[in-house]
Amino acid sequence: MISLYILNTTADLIEMVFELGELTRKYLVPAFVAIYVAAVMTTEYFRGPSRSRMIQVLTQEWKRITMADPNRDIEESLEFIWYLESLSDNELMAEYKGL
Repeated sequence: MISLYILNTTADLIEMVFELGELTRKYLVPAFVAIYVAAVMTTEYFRGPSRSRMIQVLTQEWKRITMADPNRDIEESLEFIWYLESLSDNELMAEYKGL
């Protein structure tokens, strides 16, 4: 009789864990992702893009420009990234807005 009680309790616990996982997957994870995206979009709207985002956009533009050069060199791209990293926040913002 005790073994049946233990099996029943174990089955109930397994079912509860499964339902909690399902609830988390269906509702909690999407809600957390939506909150995170909204927070990032809000901060970028009021404070402007982050330093890493500006560097990413400028690097993508640099790649687009250098694709037209048949004699392009990978070292030029590395030097451009180093240049962007060496800029202050205000200088980087000026480069970003100059795009």
